[in-house]
Amino acid sequence: MVATRVHGFSLIENVIAITLAGFLMLAFSSLLAPTSVQTADALTQQRASQVATWLLQEMYSREFDEANIGNLERCGSEDIPCSTDLGFDKDELIRDDFDDYDTSGDVKSIADFGLDMSAPFRDFLVTITVRYVDDQFQVLPTGSKQTTPTKQVTLSIQQGASGQPLTFNAFRSNY
Repeated sequence: MVATRVHGFSLIENVIAITLAGFLMLAFSSLLAPTSVQTADALTQQRASQVATWLLQEMYSREFDEANIGNLERCGSEDIPCSTDLGFDKDELIRDDFDDYDTSGDVKSIADFGLDMSAPFRDFLVTITVRYVDDQFQVLPTGSKQTTPTKQVTLSIQQGASGQPLTFNAFRSNY
């Protein structure tokens, strides 16, 4: 009698092939996972940059200082001193000059600044600091009563309360 040999894969070979394929898929997916996080970070950074641009455009449309409002001459001249108190004044109803956007270290929603955003921007938070700088663009100490013709604004923008803050710096001069 002639023995016939059956061609094909045995059960052991199939189990080994499936196990090996599973390990390969796991290794491949672990290589892709970090890139998806990096893609999300880039999108968040791009949106934070847009929020910073919108806030800076709003701030730059305001007067340099409270003393400039209603005066033809700029503050810092002999007749009109610049204000030493930076930040939103309690008796003011609107932000009418550059330093009124200072949040005094508080984290605020961008909706507090009149930026009514759609869903992708809704949960962004911002901290704004406005300080005078010297002629070398070094920030003067907090509480300093010295005024200069240049202010630095620092915006720290984050998505949600636990988000990584992104910091943007800009300068405004009174010339």
